[in-house]
Amino acid sequence: MVLFTLLVAFYQRGELIDTVSSHVIQLSDVVTRSTRFAMLQNQPDYIDRMIADMAAEPGIDRIRIFSQQGTITHSTQAAEIGQTVDRNAEGCAVCHSDGKPLDQFPKSKRSWTFTAAGGQPLLTTMQVIRSEPSCYTAACHHHSKEISVLGVVDIRYSLGEMDQRVRRSAMTIAALSLKLADKLKREL
Repeated sequence: MVLFTLLVAFYQRGELIDTVSSHVIQLSDVVTRSTRFAMLQNQPDYIDRMIADMAAEPGIDRIRIFSQQGTITHSTQAAEIGQTVDRNAEGCAVCHSDGKPLDQFPKSKRSWTFTAAGGQPLLTTMQVIRSEPSCYTAACHHHSKEISVLGVVDIRYSLGEMDQRVRRSAMTIAALSLKLADKLKREL
């Protein structure tokens, strides 16, 4: 019974992570599309306001935008703006493992889970910001047509509430199983 409950909880958590990941990837697509016009107009304050508004949603831990060089250009945590991330870090190594970034990034590798230093379970997603004709022809930009990737949107989402629900569900399944086992025992 304990093994069954653990297997159900493990399966449920995996399914919920897949669902959360899909939603956070959709959000990263929204961030990319929503900030596009502000980027073309060279309006960084609008970008900061948009990501701050989106990050106010429950569960969102942080939203960042990286330049092509890995410098954090926008973040809901102002102290990290201007920092450059290590391309060998977990999230970056997927694309930069051989020194040259991938042109295509598989959807299955756009998100992963980890535990933060404080013990908080998190899911992170990465969304590539691709160069388009409107990008390399805009007056404010200084990149050529040959550059295909301009940067990355990174969103961290807390899995704490989801994990609490999985634990409650596992406890409920265990309690119901015990009641059923007790009832069957009495009837026999």
